[in-house]
Amino acid sequence: MAMLVYEPHAQASLPGPALDGFWSLCSNGHCVVSNANASLTTTGYDDVLVLIAQSKGGGNNVISVSDEDGHVWTLRAATGGLPIWEFYAIANAPLHADRMNVTWQYPSPPDAYQSFVVFGVRGANTNHPWASSFPVERTGWNGSAVAMVPPPGAGDFVIVSTAVNDAPPCYTTTNISPFRNIGEIGAGEYGEADYMITSVGGPHTVSFSCNPYSDPETFLGDALRGPGT
Repeated sequence: MAMLVYEPHAQASLPGPALDGFWSLCSNGHCVVSNANASLTTTGYDDVLVLIAQSKGGGNNVISVSDEDGHVWTLRAATGGLPIWEFYAIANAPLHADRMNVTWQYPSPPDAYQSFVVFGVRGANTNHPWASSFPVERTGWNGSAVAMVPPPGAGDFVIVSTAVNDAPPCYTTTNISPFRNIGEIGAGEYGEADYMITSVGGPHTVSFSCNPYSDPETFLGDALRGPGT
């Protein structure tokens, strides 16, 4: 008589989010000529694309974001103070040197600095990308620790953008661990974008601070949800 034996199989877990390519005006100490050179290459399917822009010293505003591949960009957040804008799009295929463009509205004449950083996140929840308790904004920020409450969930991709006032960016004056720098927004005296990925077993308490020597002004914290949340 034949006997059937059932062997249970562990259910494969979804891979967590990861940084998947970026472009920054200044990266690893090297600054390119202008934002006109901005392009993004990624490797994953169903990436969330994030573009963070800053302006200072005048009345510039971001009107729109576009790229050569024709993705639909949506404004996620815009701060006061030294302004920070956050846009996002969903890419269903890898990008290959996809040119990025930010359209600015200028005062007359233009009198402000403007720049941006753009990056891809592989493995995030593309149906409902953003954690419901975010974004977290602080203007007139002095660099003191900002706790993100309620905390992000397990496997979330946490993004921090900071604007500083003509001083070295936070990651050069502060131990920002467990955050890691994505890139500078501008040429050394303007701001940056950083990220961390929360571990399983969340939610997790997350905070970010910056040395006052950087003369920080504006803080924007946000979180992309992990694939299973």
